[in-house]
Amino acid sequence: MKKRGVKALLLICGILAITGGYEETSGWRDLGNGWSMWEGDLDYGINTEYEWVYWTTVYVVNRDDIWIAGYYEGETDGGCGSCISYYYYPYPCVAHWDGQNWTAELLTDFRNVSAIKIFFVNENLGWLLLSDGTLMRYQGGSWATDTIFPYDEHVTALAFLSQDNGYAAGKWVYHYNGSSWSKVTEIPHYYKFFRNIDFSSPEDIWVVGDAGSVRWNGSEWIMLDSIRDCESVAVVDTDDVWIGLCYAYSILHWDGVAWDTFGIPVQSVDDIEVQSPGSIWCVGDGDLYYFDPGDSAWHKWNFGEAIYLYDLHFFDSTYGGAAGDPCILKYEKE
Repeated sequence: MKKRGVKALLLICGILAITGGYEETSGWRDLGNGWSMWEGDLDYGINTEYEWVYWTTVYVVNRDDIWIAGYYEGETDGGCGSCISYYYYPYPCVAHWDGQNWTAELLTDFRNVSAIKIFFVNENLGWLLLSDGTLMRYQGGSWATDTIFPYDEHVTALAFLSQDNGYAAGKWVYHYNGSSWSKVTEIPHYYKFFRNIDFSSPEDIWVVGDAGSVRWNGSEWIMLDSIRDCESVAVVDTDDVWIGLCYAYSILHWDGVAWDTFGIPVQSVDDIEVQSPGSIWCVGDGDLYYFDPGDSAWHKWNFGEAIYLYDLHFFDSTYGGAAGDPCILKYEKE
């Protein structure tokens, strides 16, 4: 997903309280070169000997409005009371930063389910896609089930152009018209899956995936069967599209005329963010990379400490975020 500019990057990479949030009693430790790491004790509020949160998706609505989601694993006796062996049941979780504090919610109605993608249209309206095909809607200050896609569709991609124009994709591509979801019948069903969606306008929408990709040009869907084994896409404009490949150590770039291929030292590119020609980021194999237009090459960003990232999102030239484990980092430069 693309946004514009980057001066501050907030990496939401670790553990947050799961019930009711917490008071900020600690702060940021400077790592140098604009980076800092959040430090402090975080209370999950759940009495277990083992617990962990993996943040898998992030959306930055504005500087004081960041949402992250993932899944929680906690130690449990599986309901047998005195069992010696323990089981780790993941529950989806979602957390919100209001500029001062975090609040979080564990979605205990969904067992063995994780969060796949979170997307907000504005601060009062957003959606959360779960791994069982459930789509949650945030409205009126709370989360509730919006719709349920059939589980065998493996819906993994989600994007909204507005509150009444959205797309989701798995084996099929779905369109939301403001009141209901329907299959886009012009796009063929694939036995493999679509993985990601992005757009620059309602007349320029890209859906990429395993068996091929498709593009909406404002009047029709164009099949791109040769653009396959795709994991991520960032659409800046009709002549500026970046696609991350899966198990290919490559990123494709469309300049409106032809495709170019750039090598990158990761097997799969999980997400790409483009803010300007000089500010292009991606996440792959858990690491953060940036594209240097000076040498037309991708370079790994060295934090100096072990982290693992899953997702990126930027708000504008001054703020952005990423999701992963097990840390919380912030980047900010004048």
